[in-house]
Order: sequence, then C-alpha cells, then structure tokens
Amino acid sequence: MANTIGSNLALDEIDRSHRVGTPKAHETRPRDIIVKFVSYRARQKLYSKRASLKSKGYKNSYINEDLTKKRSSLLFEARQLVKHKSILSTWSSDGTILAKDKFNQVHVINSEEDLAHIKTHTYAEVVLTSGSSGS
Repeated sequence: MANTIGSNLALDEIDRSHRVGTPKAHETRPRDIIVKFVSYRARQKLYSKRASLKSKGYKNSYINEDLTKKRSSLLFEARQLVKHKSILSTWSSDGTILAKDKFNQVHVINSEEDLAHIKTHTYAEVVLTSGSSGS
C-alpha cells in the first residue's frame, strides 16, 4: 500500500505492526492494524500521502492517527458536523484536531465547547443594498 500511494516507505522504517483486538467470527470487516515507525520522518512519509488512497484503488482503507479516547471522540463529533454541513472539513495532525469553518478559517479543537463555538459562531456580514437616492 505504501509503495502504491507513493510514500517511498522502506520496510526497515517500520518498527513493528499488529492487528488490534480479537477476531470475531460474526464480523466481516477486517481488524485495524496499528503500525509503529522507527522515526517521525518515516511516519510522515506515509501519513502525508494518505489523501491519495481512494484514487489508487483503496476505497475502504484509511490511514489515521492513534488518538486518545477524548481526541478520537472530538474528531468523531467534528466529522458529524462535516456530514451535516456545519463545517467544511476536519482532520487530525500530530494529535491535534483541526476544523475548517465555512469561511475557510482553521480552528484547533480541544473541547466540545470549541466545536459548539465553530458551529454556532456567526460572523458580521456587510450587506450592500442598492436603492434610489433622491438626487
């Protein structure tokens, strides 16, 4: 996969990898794989190319950071806002949750309050109206 998406990741740049959880007979979805890289630079080689997965034929495969439960929950909530078109996009970078609002401003998300603020924040807009003047 790494070679297909153009990350130029070598096998010796992976310290170890394994599947997460226990196999269950009733599940058809494969278990997640967690990968430990030998360096941050090796991790970034793969992570920076993750957007090309779909175009290279990996339609149901994702490369995500291993986030804490709190941050994973925040990212899930932010994705729900994207789904409901309240914000444009959301992603994580080095464990930080980021979201882009409808005005293309990027915000750091550290709490549910940050998400609520982005969702309900209104910006002052200048409305230009044309009318007839008396002269």
